[in-house]
Amino acid sequence: MSNNDIMTTVGRLVSGHPMEMHAAMDDRTNTQKKFASGELQFNQSVGIAFPKNGTTHWNQTDWGQKIEAAAIAAWPRGEHGMRTFSWKVTDGDSTEPNKKMVTPVSREGYAGHWVLFASSCFATPCYNLGAYQPHQVIQNKDAIKRGDYVRLVFTTATNNSSDSPGMYINPVMLELSRAGQQIMSGNAPDAAAAFGGSAPVIPQGALVDTGVVTPTTVAPATTPQAAS
Repeated sequence: MSNNDIMTTVGRLVSGHPMEMHAAMDDRTNTQKKFASGELQFNQSVGIAFPKNGTTHWNQTDWGQKIEAAAIAAWPRGEHGMRTFSWKVTDGDSTEPNKKMVTPVSREGYAGHWVLFASSCFATPCYNLGAYQPHQVIQNKDAIKRGDYVRLVFTTATNNSSDSPGMYINPVMLELSRAGQQIMSGNAPDAAAAFGGSAPVIPQGALVDTGVVTPTTVAPATTPQAAS
């Protein structure tokens, strides 16, 4: 680690994936961002939830103190005190909805936590606990899932934006500390909620295949009789 690197405690991966790249979209134009070279931009992002453990503000955590100190140094005119300053940290107990009208507290794994978001134009090198050699970088993205417990090394820097001042949180590397219960996508349809409340009514005259549609009863296996 360099002097500028910040390492978190163990938190739970509740959003995104460190190895999955997605089109970087411009919220104002709803088009994919481009680099200065004209090449289309892709990025990946992660949201990691850390238990509050009695803290009343994320700046009371070790990693939070370092982000705040960097912001104070980068924005000496006091922009960091603005309500709209972009810290890339969310209060998991907040009931304030985002642009999609989803509240943090309603998302799995958020309540009772500070959620730190980090993003990059490159996939983040990931390692299993205790396996940190270059040749041991995790190659299969399916080895990591939302719900797992991880540690993140990141850097922070000003975004140099006069319109929307804030800080960048740039992931450097991630450790898969321990597998956790998988968090399914919050946007995935809930089949149980959709279908579980009522029984299906088959229309009269429907041409059904009783061997497929209607469950069949399997007779219990019989014990072979010993020859006398």
